Amino acid sequence: MEKRKKYLIQDQNVRNKEWDFKLQPVYMVNIVNFLLDEDDADGKKYTSYVQLIDRKTHKVFYDKLTFVYIELPRFTKELKDVRSFFEKWIYLISNLHNMDGKPSRKFPKKVFGQLFEEAKIARMSKKEKNNYYTSLKNFSNMNLAKIELNKLHNTIAIMGNNIEAMGKDIAARDNAIAAMKKENAAMKKENAELRRKLGLLN
Repeated sequence: MEKRKKYLIQDQNVRNKEWDFKLQPVYMVNIVNFLLDEDDADGKKYTSYVQLIDRKTHKVFYDKLTFVYIELPRFTKELKDVRSFFEKWIYLISNLHNMDGKPSRKFPKKVFGQLFEEAKIARMSKKEKNNYYTSLKNFSNMNLAKIELNKLHNTIAIMGNNIEAMGKDIAARDNAIAAMKKENAAMKKENAELRRKLGLLN
């Protein structure tokens, strides 16, 4: 966690530029399925925000780094009492194993659909997971094959257009050569006629 925390802060620096130290706040969210303070087992506060404190001054050491702890056992709301999106997420994480895995009006698919899909996979047996991932791999390979086939078709079409254009160029060249030959023959004929007339004049 410490290594990742360093990167979350360090990665905000723009490469090849000096640090301006105007960092965005970093929140480490930790969801735990146990009580952090067992002496307060009846406590209802399931979300805690923790920051680093200087032990001598008792002041916040760095206010842009916050650890958020969500204790699932303390979240005891029933579905009818869940209101905000945050509460819906916590409710789902806590009770997903008891649900049928289908989004409802309370949990629209657009927002929570991926979580339900992941839950379906998590409930699969080892054999079912292997079959599922194999089918995904085959589907992915099939899509890649379609993409490559489309690329090949496009390449063939481009080659066909190029060959057609080359054919037109060759035909145009042949027509130009034929016209030049015809013009050259006409010029030779005119020269011969002119010489004949000059011979008569002499």
